[in-house]
Parts: sequence; structure tokens; C-alpha cells
Amino acid sequence: MKRFISLFLVAGLFSTLFFGCSGDDGAAGPAGPSGTPQPIKVLVLGADTEANLKSVVAGAYAYGGFPLGTELGFIDIRTVVPEEATLLAYDVTVVYTDYNITDKPGFGDMLADYIDDGGRLVLLQYCFYTNVAPAGRIMTAGYSPFQPAAGASIAGNRYISYSSLSFPLHPIFNGTNVKDLEFWSNGNISSPVLDPTATLIALDDKGANAIAINADGNIIALQLAGAAVAWNIAEYPYAGILIANACLFLAGAF
Repeated sequence: MKRFISLFLVAGLFSTLFFGCSGDDGAAGPAGPSGTPQPIKVLVLGADTEANLKSVVAGAYAYGGFPLGTELGFIDIRTVVPEEATLLAYDVTVVYTDYNITDKPGFGDMLADYIDDGGRLVLLQYCFYTNVAPAGRIMTAGYSPFQPAAGASIAGNRYISYSSLSFPLHPIFNGTNVKDLEFWSNGNISSPVLDPTATLIALDDKGANAIAINADGNIIALQLAGAAVAWNIAEYPYAGILIANACLFLAGAF
């Protein structure tokens, strides 16, 4: 089997990785509604450096959580609010904010418009930390499952609390060990408030809201490390799979 990665850069702003294989022994992705593997298109919107964003999409491939044929692109949102049409060209969008976003209200309003027009969204850690969280309509009732809060000043990695799981067999846990699902954390990680219209799926071992989905089933909040850290398979063998599964679930791949 041969695997290949092609990297395309456009004006230093927007990049895409395409994951594929040749030969007849390629890995089978998760079965979709038709019973066949369903590669998807994922756009990562990261308030992060270009080097880290490239590492994110390369790490996502190395993790093996996505079916072969999946396409991942990225945009640095520190300096630009992308057009909604750009997001709608993908099956699902992932947002993380290691740094500040340009025009927080404008970005949040764009995300809400995207959801209103059929988009699917995964929000990661720091989207719920007041210092760098998106603002605007995406953080109003019915949209983001979690509302931002101040950092909890609790150091050290965290785990998903197995005893708190309301849906232990939810598809987002496929291929993970939910009794040993560790993720990176530091003192800036908040204890976000659950939107009253959302469904809580899990707490972490510190008692903070960790995973939830909104009432319309098109936004998943994962209070996990930003993708640059989560897709470190050597240290966190399940966090990246959880992110990939959230994308696949929202996109209808299984």
C-alpha cells in the first residue's frame, strides 16, 4: 500500500491536505449510512501559527482516526474572519483558539450563520476560555453547548470521567478507551457553563463539563486540548480519535 499526502498553499493563508491510498489493501474507514467507508472534508480554523496548523493536519492523518480519502484544510483565524461560503464547502469545521481571534464578535456571528445554513461544528479547548473565546451569536443559547468561563487555575492533565458518561456507547467514543481517556490541560482551562438547551455527554475528572452537544445536534463541544496538542498520539492515544469521531459523527460518516 502507498499513502500520499499532498500539500497545497494559497497565499500563505489557506491550506489543504488530501489523504489517500493506492493499492487494494487500504484501511477501511467507518461505515457510513450506505455501508461503505465515508471520507469527509474537514476545515480546521485555528488561532495559531501556520507551523502549528500544519502540524495539526499532519498529526490528524498520523493518528489514523479519519478514513483514507479524507481532506483536511486549515485557516489561521488570528488575522482573518473566513467567508461562510468557505466553511460550507466542507462537511465539518473544527475551531480552536490557542491565541486571540481577530474580530471575536464578527467571527462568532459568522459561525452562527454557518450553522443556520447547514454547517456542522466542533469546538475545542480555549473556545471556552474567556480570554480567547469567540463571541457573537455562536455563544448564545442554542448554539455553543458550553459558555466561556475564566481559567480554573488547575494544573495537570485531565481524564474523561467514565462514571459521568450519559451515553457511554456514543459513536464519538469508537476506538477509544473511555476509562483511560486522558487529555492535555493547564491552569487556563475553564469550567464552562452548560447551555440549558444542550445535552451533557461527559464531565472530566475535576468535575468540569467536558463533552456536550447542542439541541439541534450540529455542534459538539470538546473541552479537550487544542488540536495541536490533542493529536499527539504518543502522549494522548485517544484524544485525537475523539476529535476525529466527533467530526465523522456530525458529518454523517457513521
